[in-house]
Amino acid sequence: MNNKHILNILGIMTLVWVTMLIGLVIIWKFIVPLSYPSNSYLITFLISTFKVGVSGILAFIWLYLWNKLVKTYFWKTLRGNRDNE
Repeated sequence: MNNKHILNILGIMTLVWVTMLIGLVIIWKFIVPLSYPSNSYLITFLISTFKVGVSGILAFIWLYLWNKLVKTYFWKTLRGNRDNE
């Protein structure tokens, strides 16, 4: 493993951590404060379910991005190693 591979993996990990922090800020600043003034338990339940759903969608988008980055790096590295042989 040479320095290029180490820098690529470090770049992937840095990008994943930055996007995770951005996602957490989005959830904390925009999704958590969502509320609707109502005395109905049904409305409160629906708003809470919506918050969990949107947060879950953001988490799945983050995981998908991470997966795509790792797969792209893996196949790029594998093809590069095959060309060098």
